[in-house]
Amino acid sequence: MPKRVMFMSPGVTEICNYDLPKLEPDQVRIRLAVSSISSGTERANLLGDPKLSVFGDKTVFPRIQGYSSAGVITEVGSDVTDFKVGDRVAACWTTHSEIVTIAQTNVYKLPDDVSFSDGALLNIATFPLALSENVN
Repeated sequence: MPKRVMFMSPGVTEICNYDLPKLEPDQVRIRLAVSSISSGTERANLLGDPKLSVFGDKTVFPRIQGYSSAGVITEVGSDVTDFKVGDRVAACWTTHSEIVTIAQTNVYKLPDDVSFSDGALLNIATFPLALSENVN
């Protein structure tokens, strides 16, 4: 049974077993090699501090976090044509889990010369590039 990191209550983290969801036609399943930590986001979620949390005043526990990772595809849904089992990929909006099931639109092929550690920074690396719609 795969394992994942869960924030159980403020300041308490556990590694827990979980069941894999059904693989939908547009999804891929990835065995993660690396799941990146963003210190600000992880701290906010671990503490459950509404002033720090990206969820505003919601401090609901337990919570499952993470969002930037890399690994190898182990299964593809019936509608997936751009990926195959064995592809090395980076993934956005994942969790700190051994295996993730995610929409193919959040997955990007990794060239062989890019490490899983570097690939797992893909989603985090895009944050400074985001522009507010109020910027002229």
